[in-house]
Formats: sequence, structure tokens, C-alpha cells
Amino acid sequence: MINTCRREGVEIRLVPAEYTTATCHVCGTAEVWDQAAHVMHRCGQCGALWDQDHNAAINLLARGKVALTENQRDTEGIPPLSGDRSQEGPQGVGESRM
Repeated sequence: MINTCRREGVEIRLVPAEYTTATCHVCGTAEVWDQAAHVMHRCGQCGALWDQDHNAAINLLARGKVALTENQRDTEGIPPLSGDRSQEGPQGVGESRM
């Protein structure tokens, strides 16, 4: 994904994913519950009800918005992944990569 985004000129910001599922995106309270058994969760602090994956996505987006102001790295320091073909031109039918 990183290689494709680079090729297409899409900005990527790396943010830590820890506690994004368990932290309420409304009030910021982190709670522990059986996430495998209950996808939906009601925050014990503010009462907001949310799906854990949707909640995590909101938290990740919020972290991405502040990533550069906290001097977190973006894709500049990330080397291309092995097998990166993003810089190769299109191949015709029957051409080999070897």
C-alpha cells in the first residue's frame, strides 16, 4: 500500500494503533471489555455507543491529523517494500520481468 500511495502521490502518515479500539472517540476514555464477544460498546464515561472498528477508524484519523505537528515521520523514512514494482513501466503482452 505504501508503494502504491507513493507512486500515486498520496500522502501517508504513520500513527500508532495502540488502544484505538478501546479508547472512546467521543470523550477519550480507555476501557477494557471482551472485544471478541462484543463488537458494540457503550462508553462507561460518556455513554456513547459505537462499533469498535468504526471507533478505531475515527481515532486513527484523528491521530493522523496531528501526526505532523508532533514531528512523527511520514513515508520519507520508509524504504520501499521488497517486490516494489511501483517504479516499473507497463509491460506488453508476453514480456517477462526477468
